[in-house]
Amino acid sequence: MKALTKNCFLALLCLTRSQYLPKKLPFAQIGTGSNGPAPFLSISAFLIRPYILLVFCMVCISQCASPSWAQQNPAIIYGEYASKEPSSALNLKLWHDVLRITADESPDLDMRVVLEKASLTQGVYSRHDKTFKINLPAKYLPAWISLTDSMGNYLMYRTLISPGDSLKIKVDRLFNQTFFSGPSAAAFQLQHKLQDLWLAQKFSDPFYLDLILSNPSQQEQYTSKIDIHNRAFAKEVVPLTDHKVVLDMLKQRWENVPHDQLEDLLRTFKGKLPQEQYQTIRAEYLSRFYFPIIYSFERINYPRLLKADHSLLLPEFDGFLENAFSESFTELDADQAGFSPSYLLLSEYLLRAKSAISGIPVLKWADAIKNTPVRESILTAYFSHRNIILKHGTEDLETFYKTMETAALKLRIKKIYQASLTGDPVPEYDFISQEGKPVQLSQFKGKTVLLDFWMTGCSACIAFNKYHFGKLKERFSEEENLVILAVSIDSKRDTWQKSIRSGRYTPDGIIQLYTGGKGTAHPYLDHYAIGAFPYLQLIDKDGKLATLGFNKPTYQDITAKIEQLLSKP
Repeated sequence: MKALTKNCFLALLCLTRSQYLPKKLPFAQIGTGSNGPAPFLSISAFLIRPYILLVFCMVCISQCASPSWAQQNPAIIYGEYASKEPSSALNLKLWHDVLRITADESPDLDMRVVLEKASLTQGVYSRHDKTFKINLPAKYLPAWISLTDSMGNYLMYRTLISPGDSLKIKVDRLFNQTFFSGPSAAAFQLQHKLQDLWLAQKFSDPFYLDLILSNPSQQEQYTSKIDIHNRAFAKEVVPLTDHKVVLDMLKQRWENVPHDQLEDLLRTFKGKLPQEQYQTIRAEYLSRFYFPIIYSFERINYPRLLKADHSLLLPEFDGFLENAFSESFTELDADQAGFSPSYLLLSEYLLRAKSAISGIPVLKWADAIKNTPVRESILTAYFSHRNIILKHGTEDLETFYKTMETAALKLRIKKIYQASLTGDPVPEYDFISQEGKPVQLSQFKGKTVLLDFWMTGCSACIAFNKYHFGKLKERFSEEENLVILAVSIDSKRDTWQKSIRSGRYTPDGIIQLYTGGKGTAHPYLDHYAIGAFPYLQLIDKDGKLATLGFNKPTYQDITAKIEQLLSKP
């Protein structure tokens, strides 16, 4: 779009007074596109013949007026929905900020779409058919949308919609089919076909059962059961018993990606929709296929390999990463790929993997990404994970924050950075006591406060209570200058109370609080980006944050920090 604006400006300049241009100019290209410099756009071409110049200017002006990705036009969807199940509305979720997807945050727009009864005069003849219409204002576009019915079935799943899109869609639950028509049908047909291919791939992949941490006896028992299962006609299960099997699994998953089908499908639609849309859709679906592979590599298998010190396998794992992902995205336009949430996630975890292999921080690896907005989007997604700050500290986060250029992203990182600093007073927000009364942390000023955030169904919370929390309660049971608060993020009060009585999540004799059903949307949890549990913080006697959290909360680490705070005058 920047190149197009430049072309239009030069064209208008030429139409008004060509003498404003210098008499002699070196050969220089004005416009560039994804396939290299645009033809006949050298400045020297302007000086050949006046009539050529006039034609060129007219072309530029017409291009400036045509719809494009950056032009802000609303989008409209007309739909027909056929189902025997009674339904009065659909639900639309829209994400204009892609980082809301990568951070698993609430959408920018969450709206109810009313289903209307239709008649023959409206062209609908089935008594099972209902119609709907969605008008999306330009300010929300481009965006990713998901559309579900009252049963939670997806009519669309995270589908790209662009400014000016006009779409007609028919969803037929009776025959389980979806049809598209209208001026923008091609973009949605492509995404629908890619979605089907992605789901088919997920279904055909075997289920991998991680048995690496199991002892040999347990491995043998599980393997025997798996053999019996696999001999039947059912979902294939592959036991992962050692790191060599894991490496073979990663290679096999890579080979199972339908590369040829993907490329054939993308190639078929390449000329049927705007290049900006095509590039973004391509980036999104390539990344959806590849992300599970790199996720398991970085989060699960490689860290274990490092701990186990399998030096012979390390080069093979490193080689797999380099070979599998080095050339996958060479044809992508970075500007358009940067609007793909799956591309940002994949890029983030590729940087994590390279950092794990090399020992070089993610921030340094990111220097190789030359597109500033894309690089800053990837790093913003990376630093949005609270466990990254707990594990590595705030030094790289501070460096990143101070050197950022993208204003909107800097505002997001500013919030994360400021909420990662200790020594500031904690914010004043109400929690709810078991008696139903509001409680603020300032009420405990003058004492050290240990905060434990937990939730029902959290196995890690159960384990922490069993092996660490109970011992902490016993160790400091006589300490008058320490207050222990357990804050539940359960959505229902009855669930919270039942879990307290079970004794599985927290020890007896501590103060029990509740977020009032707000969960992670509670302003305190939102402020500190708390989203994984159990999550523990320490507040000093002055009401200031002393410990942001613990990467791996243990009795020893928490005890040492509490004793340090209690010893202060």
